[in-house]
Amino acid sequence: MIKLKDLLKESIDLQNFKDLVYRYTHREVDARYEILHRIVLVFDTLISDDDKQEAIQILKKADLYKYVQDGLTEATSPHDQALSYAEQQALELAHKSWSTFTGKVCNSGFCDIYADKLSKLLPGSVQWDTEEQGPSGTLGHVWVEFKGKFYDAETPDGVDDWKDLPWMQEFYKAKKQYPSDIKKL
Repeated sequence: MIKLKDLLKESIDLQNFKDLVYRYTHREVDARYEILHRIVLVFDTLISDDDKQEAIQILKKADLYKYVQDGLTEATSPHDQALSYAEQQALELAHKSWSTFTGKVCNSGFCDIYADKLSKLLPGSVQWDTEEQGPSGTLGHVWVEFKGKFYDAETPDGVDDWKDLPWMQEFYKAKKQYPSDIKKL
């Protein structure tokens, strides 16, 4: 299994590269962007020239070669792009780092950054918010509505009702009601 410290090596063997690709194809959504970013980084910088052709075949077999060809940003989903952008902004604002910047972490103070970026990537979407304090102490929540579904950093596939967003479920569980100040931005 590839760890961040392994990325400091001068090269990587093909078995470790195959393991990294396998982890991407069998991982839950929150970790996929991080792993895909590593795959692109490893391919571009650590695969020896002698192993490049075999590495390309590994990527093609996993339907990932397009990510290396097209560039990471263009190839990732709007959710992954927005989550990555939120992580970059969070690192600058909070001056701390996370082992993995998950949707849950993002929704604990950076949901507005995520929603703003996602809405720019999805023309015709609408941002919604509440300013009521959440159960974990966060001041409010921001999410996106697009084509009849609601999205935040924890719901890359969207939900049919904003009340089904994980943040809202936690709010309801703690306060026995939903926020009363929901509004479009």
